[in-house]
Amino acid sequence: MGKTTLTRNLAGLLAADGRRVLALDLDPQAALSTACKIDEPGPGQSLADVLDARPGTADLGSILREVAPGLWLAPSDISLSVVELTLQGRIGRETILRRALAPLGPRFDLCVIDCPPGLGLLSVNALTAAGGVVIPTQASGLDVRAVGLFLDTVRQLQEELNPGLQILGLVLTFFDARTIHARDARAALHGADLPILGAIGRTTRLAEAMTAGRGLAEHDPGNRQNANLRSIANEVARWLTT
Repeated sequence: MGKTTLTRNLAGLLAADGRRVLALDLDPQAALSTACKIDEPGPGQSLADVLDARPGTADLGSILREVAPGLWLAPSDISLSVVELTLQGRIGRETILRRALAPLGPRFDLCVIDCPPGLGLLSVNALTAAGGVVIPTQASGLDVRAVGLFLDTVRQLQEELNPGLQILGLVLTFFDARTIHARDARAALHGADLPILGAIGRTTRLAEAMTAGRGLAEHDPGNRQNANLRSIANEVARWLTT
């Protein structure tokens, strides 16, 4: 289970609890949009149009789609990768998303953002706009090192662009506690004083749910990974009230 699957399931669970949740698909690969059954947003209907270098192309509120009760999506498409390149020349380029989100604050209880896998300007915009960050990672030696590098970036952003940004914790994905390698990696993360919100094991049912455009709780209510996802969602809900 990767970042998009985690985003889709947490957003769905928090919306099912009665919250008004906005999900942003900030990845040009548009996996979150596909998981919400929106494959082609259409002209003027994606985040690419909101973040485009031409001011006034589209406002964020105009592109939202309600994809489940209480859950709205701002979809993406591949043109967002081109838009990221054009952001380089914008004044205040790191805060474009934060400014786009500001008018929508009263409408939603929470906004979740599915970021691209790299740390380009789209991810920097997300981290500059966010109040908290959840870090999905596999429990391996290489991923432990990658988490460390990512946290260095977060600390720099906290110092220069978003002093209120909080690290909620890690979510271990594709986790198999039966392997020594995974247990050692988890111990290393614990030893670095990084909070671990939970661990999600492997299951093909998660991929099936994404393909069907649903969260796992709706697609397979009896799946044991639902309890792990619910626990992580509860941690996010607790953070919202602090």
